[in-house]
Amino acid sequence: MAEKPILFGTEMVCAILDGRKTQTRRVIKPQPSDGKKPMVDPFYGTYGYERADEKRTPYAIDDILWVRETWKNATGDPAGGGYALFDTYIYKADGQAKVDYPTDEMLVEDRWRPSIFMPKSAARIFLRVKNVWVERLQDIDAIDCVAEGCDADMLSGVGPEFTRGVFNGIWDSTIKEKDFPFYSWDANPWVWVLSFERIQ
Repeated sequence: MAEKPILFGTEMVCAILDGRKTQTRRVIKPQPSDGKKPMVDPFYGTYGYERADEKRTPYAIDDILWVRETWKNATGDPAGGGYALFDTYIYKADGQAKVDYPTDEMLVEDRWRPSIFMPKSAARIFLRVKNVWVERLQDIDAIDCVAEGCDADMLSGVGPEFTRGVFNGIWDSTIKEKDFPFYSWDANPWVWVLSFERIQ
């Protein structure tokens, strides 16, 4: 078991907080050169076709992931006069602070900081990896689209292709323009699929 950081956009952080998101897909880099599906050992975190060609997976079963999200520094002064100052963090996803203290009574920095720079001390969301597998991106079904955080209420009564289309849009919104030929929905890359549960 290892502790590792993982980035999520604000929309997906909200889905985790709401209990709607229990899966995530991450592009395998580099993609298999021969196009074949990598063999994965989710317990030992290795993949490859032969033992001599084994590589480490980014994640394995029972790994603990601490979520990096968009954040700000903040300072509270409950006693007034600077006698009991404390530092904390505020999160863009819900505007809440890491500590139970009114945010309108804090000194808060002006701009949001990118999730990539979040230190582990600021993390408030921890996930335990339950399973890891590999599939093509377009192999996702409607049930897993909902597990990825797509709004189940909005998708109620629509067909599976519409649901996959919603996920398609979310996925492509996270891909940089220069990476579109390789990692977009239409490129159909191999991806790691992680199922997880939120823990304290």
